[in-house]
Amino acid sequence: MKGMDMKPLALIAVFAAALGAAGCYTMPPDRGLPQPVVRAETVRVNLEVDAQNGGLRGDAWWLMEQAAAEYRSRGRGPLVISFPRDAANSGAALSAAGEARAFFHGRGVDSRMIAEGAYDARGMATAPVMVSFMRYVAEAPEECDAGWTNLAFEADNRAQPRFGCFMAANLAAQIGDAYDLVEPRDSDAPDSARRATVLERYRAGESTASQRSEHESGAVSSAVGRQ
Repeated sequence: MKGMDMKPLALIAVFAAALGAAGCYTMPPDRGLPQPVVRAETVRVNLEVDAQNGGLRGDAWWLMEQAAAEYRSRGRGPLVISFPRDAANSGAALSAAGEARAFFHGRGVDSRMIAEGAYDARGMATAPVMVSFMRYVAEAPEECDAGWTNLAFEADNRAQPRFGCFMAANLAAQIGDAYDLVEPRDSDAPDSARRATVLERYRAGESTASQRSEHESGAVSSAVGRQ
C-alpha cells in the first residue's frame, strides 16, 4: 500500500458520495397533496299540487321529509318556497305553499330562514310548488381524473400527480357538511349554569369535580384473581 497512488481512490470516494447524494434527492416543495374541491349547488324539489283539494299531493310529503332532513344537515342560507303565478292552479298552489311552510317549520327549520315568493308559470295548467336551498358538496380534484403515468420512469425524481388522490376522494365522500372545509363552525354557547356552579364551589373551597357514583369507579373488581 506504500507505493499505491491515493488519487484514484480519492476520486472513487468522491464519485460514490455524489451518487449517494443523487439517490437521496429530496423532492422540492412545489406541490402539495391533492385536496377536495368544494362547490356550491342548488337543491330544487318540485311539489305537485292537488288542484281539487287545494293543497299538496300525497307524494309531496315524502319529498318534503327528505328535503327537510337534507337542509338541516347541509343546507345553507334560506329555504325558499316558490309558488306559481299566472297558472290555472295558482289558488291551490298558494294553499299548498302554506302547507309546505308549516311542514318545514314543524320539522325544525327556523321560520326566519323560510322565504316565500312567486314565479311566473306562464299559463301552465298544473304548475308545481318549488322548494330550493343551497348546499355545499365536496369532490376529488380534476387532476385525480387523469390516468397513471409510468411509475418506473422518474427523470426528475418528483412525486406522481395522482399521489394522494385516494385521500382527497375518501375525505370528500366521508365529510358530513362540505362547508366545514371552507371555514370552521361557530363554537356552541358555554354552559352558564355549570360555570356558575363551579365558581360557587371554588369560592366556598369545595371540590369543583363532578360527583361520581359507585358504578363509575375504575377500581378492579375484587372477584379478579380469585381461585
